[in-house]
Amino acid sequence: MALRRLTAAGFTLIILSNQSAVNRGILRLETLLDMHRRLRADVAAAGGCITDIFFCPHRPEEGCACRKPLPGLLRKACSQHGINPSQTIMIGDSVKDIECARNAGCSQALLVKTGNGLSAAATLERRGIPVAYVAEDLRDAADWILSRIP
Repeated sequence: MALRRLTAAGFTLIILSNQSAVNRGILRLETLLDMHRRLRADVAAAGGCITDIFFCPHRPEEGCACRKPLPGLLRKACSQHGINPSQTIMIGDSVKDIECARNAGCSQALLVKTGNGLSAAATLERRGIPVAYVAEDLRDAADWILSRIP
């Protein structure tokens, strides 16, 4: 499992997610938090560790600073965990994820083709926004990251 391997290598794994469904009334906060608990438990059962999960509940029109692609959520996560953004690697499947990484000053941004990744790759290329690596999936992204540590 990719997250187990990254955890074993000493990486701090933090999830950042836009969840406007909460403020739209489509998803109850309690349901989202339960999903996070189950995800963390499943990853832990497989030998990985998700250190924290941060989410933005705001709708795009609310103009908050935490909604990706703005860097507020990533900066909050780094601040709370004593992490230097310039020493982070962001893995995402959307243009917003890659832009967030750039806006926060992450050392690298990786795009996975799963989820929104295929359409995001085309958009990023069209906009001339580079990514460090375009991975087939999270396993491939982990392989790429782990192959670069001494």
